[in-house]
Amino acid sequence: MTVRYEDAIRRSAAQIGPSVVGLRGGARGSGTIVASGRVVTSAANLTDGPPEVVFADGRSARATVTGLDRRRGFAALSVDTGALAPLAFGPASPPIGTTVIALANPWGRGLSATLGFVASSRNRPALGVAHTALCPRGASGGPLVAPDGGLLGFNVMRLDGGFVLATATDADTRERIQKLVAGERRTDRTLGVAIAPPRVAKRLRRSVGLDAHDGLLVRGVEADSAAFNAGIRHGDLIVAVGESNIASVDDLLAQLENDSDELVVTVLRGADEHTFTARLEQ
Repeated sequence: MTVRYEDAIRRSAAQIGPSVVGLRGGARGSGTIVASGRVVTSAANLTDGPPEVVFADGRSARATVTGLDRRRGFAALSVDTGALAPLAFGPASPPIGTTVIALANPWGRGLSATLGFVASSRNRPALGVAHTALCPRGASGGPLVAPDGGLLGFNVMRLDGGFVLATATDADTRERIQKLVAGERRTDRTLGVAIAPPRVAKRLRRSVGLDAHDGLLVRGVEADSAAFNAGIRHGDLIVAVGESNIASVDDLLAQLENDSDELVVTVLRGADEHTFTARLEQ
């Protein structure tokens, strides 16, 4: 059994690894080649300035952002990928226990490939796939694949308990990615924040003598976004939306799926509680 797993990792690294890129400059983390001349990464990986894509052979090239869907968290980059093969989609909803391999090339510093298993089944595929394949810092945007190479999702963040969240590739997500690759900039309702997982929020609050409260730590706020205009700032801890407590990414995504154009967001700023009304972008 061990030999079979070792072979799967080696095969993935050799066959899929060249299609996993690093990002630096106006982006950070990893990316995945999904079509000729197109790389998909996490929207949260984008920063200021043009992204630079670093390939497995050490070559680097300037890229441009050609598609953006902040609701689902994807960005498409246009860059010369040469003869590198794009990854093909695998099963849309892998069941619990499915063997998976997570690949990354953080900031272009070198390929990583780790093996794990699907650990949870989400009742809404758009919420993603939780798995046990360890991912280094900078793995966001890298692919989650089946042993046969089929693309199962894109790694997003580390969760409590050692799990990693990857976006799923259900039919709707695949359609959106295809539109992004074609250059669409989707303008779904979005809060406009980058968040840290709950375990990070608790650790940071404890380190400065604050109560380790459940919630999502805001690690970035987009200028002129719904969150920014409402008054939410870097370092705030989102603890509730409306009457619902927020203890996980799923909780926040569920609130964003509601029909209301406004969200009443409660945050802890230090030890003080504040409430803001965010008007969602359309």
